[in-house]
Amino acid sequence: MAEETSNGSKDPPEEARSTRWLAHGFEALVASLEGNPEREPADIDFDVVIVGSGYGGAVAAAELAKARGERRICVLERGNEHLPGSFPSRTSQLPGHVRFSTQEARHARGRRDGLFDVRIGEDLCAVVGNGLGGGSLINAGVMAMPDKAVFASARWPAAFREGTAVDALSGSADSLRRRLGATRTVQSVREPAPIKFQALGRFHGGARVDGLPITVALDGFRTEAGVRIDACVRCGDCATGCNYNAKVSLDATLLAQARQHGAELFTGATVLKIEKHPDGNGGTAWHLHVVHTDEPLRRRQREATVIRARRVVLAAGTFGSTEILLRSRKAGLRLSHKIGHHVSSNGDLIAAAYGGKDDANCVGNEDVDPTKVPAHQRVGPTITGMLDLRATDDMLIQDLAVPGALRPLMEQSVATAHAIHLLAESDEDPHGPDTRDACAVDQDAIRRTLMVAIIGPDNADGVMKLNAGDGPQDDDGDGATSVRWPTLRDDPRLKARHRRFEELLRGSGARALPNPMWQLMPEKLQDLLGGDTGPLLTVHPLGGCPMGDDSASGVVDDCGRVFDAVAGHPDARHEGLVVLDGSIIPAALGINPALTIAGVALPPDGAGPAAGGHAAGG
Repeated sequence: MAEETSNGSKDPPEEARSTRWLAHGFEALVASLEGNPEREPADIDFDVVIVGSGYGGAVAAAELAKARGERRICVLERGNEHLPGSFPSRTSQLPGHVRFSTQEARHARGRRDGLFDVRIGEDLCAVVGNGLGGGSLINAGVMAMPDKAVFASARWPAAFREGTAVDALSGSADSLRRRLGATRTVQSVREPAPIKFQALGRFHGGARVDGLPITVALDGFRTEAGVRIDACVRCGDCATGCNYNAKVSLDATLLAQARQHGAELFTGATVLKIEKHPDGNGGTAWHLHVVHTDEPLRRRQREATVIRARRVVLAAGTFGSTEILLRSRKAGLRLSHKIGHHVSSNGDLIAAAYGGKDDANCVGNEDVDPTKVPAHQRVGPTITGMLDLRATDDMLIQDLAVPGALRPLMEQSVATAHAIHLLAESDEDPHGPDTRDACAVDQDAIRRTLMVAIIGPDNADGVMKLNAGDGPQDDDGDGATSVRWPTLRDDPRLKARHRRFEELLRGSGARALPNPMWQLMPEKLQDLLGGDTGPLLTVHPLGGCPMGDDSASGVVDDCGRVFDAVAGHPDARHEGLVVLDGSIIPAALGINPALTIAGVALPPDGAGPAAGGHAAGG
């Protein structure tokens, strides 16, 4: 008897799921193109090239591949393909999986193909995914829609403000959740909810906590692509990659479907810029300048490989797509002056409720086999529940799990922050040889500490700029962008949310600690540092290629089609160029953005508002 998939459909044939490997290395594509003696300078290599494989790129790949006919479709991913068992599980393994960019850097450092793309700035820092499946490899997989009121902002194009696109977005939500494997919450399975889920309510005065649909297999099943996913062991390591085959990442769903329908996927490919050329038949050809992500291979390559396509979908994420277009504008592509603008942190704040009365159990342990830990002591997925305060305080609070590989960082950061916050209080307790060192890690307090994410609106006033100059290595500037947003760190709404978090903890015995990178000192002692705060940290960067009604208000339209900023024609668009990822979201969503990004990437006939169909030419 055929096994049912997550939405009740039957399994595809066995050969469709014989392997999880979906992609080839970019070197295979280079060899096939440059080693083809019949390839002419005017030849088109692909009908559609999709740059990036996160939520927007995966939706586009799956939709276009199903309807491809004779068209040849290619997906280029900057990072590598990862299978369960290959993710870092220990602190010592993390450095080999990180690429990072600093303010004014001309290119990324560390491992350019690393799983974690870390952006370090004076105003905003960010951590995003880098691999086949994009952020889905390391995110919490929360699939929730924002309130409709979010789209009433003047930042959104008319189709959203007037509700037509929002209705389509809402209408696609349930089917998208099924396709993405996010149909369950921790409240819908037999096993008790994780302790940290329960602690979220207890720490906040017994408040109601809503379970969230997540792309973590709370029970084992097969995806619609036929990929077997095993039940979550609750190790807490979702944010460093799941080694237990329980994460329903995009390589197990939409990307696998795209591959089954004939799309060609290549990893280790970094797109530097795109150029617009006539195709010789009265149409447009797009030239993509692509290099190896791996630095030694890039040096051996010497010159970028040029891939020629009729249509291009940029889905490389807020940083990736914006940087490609900024570099392309420098090479002559006409774009709106809004390119790089309306960058948002999605109002992210990371905080700790330190040392409460009750256990929180939110930190994994690299030395423990979670399959042998009693179920009630397991940490659980990264995010499982939400305290929804949007109606009263314009914010929400979600529980967090800290992966075992990050446990030392969490322990030292929280212990140090707690010791510094004690400086604002008088110490009248007796001290002796047995007195605990206030700066030392208190394992008992760590067990009773709940890490949380606080999300709310911001003003999306960040501006992304290229760092690279005009030198001979200018095209090597992968990762060379900075976000300038000097007013972000002192946004009064962020401080108000943290104060509200403090108020909600009264009675729990827990101390509210902000991210020390942002606010090291307690408010009573802020004057000691001149009142200075540090950069914010976001895992949900948005904007940079914002939607608008014309080229004066946005880089793309409500369908992701890129405006051609030609004088006197504000509605002109570049034929065959679309952006479909978080970079086109023009304002904070106030909730985890993955489902919204996937929804706006659906073609119009797929009940979504945006433009997969446009990329295919129809």
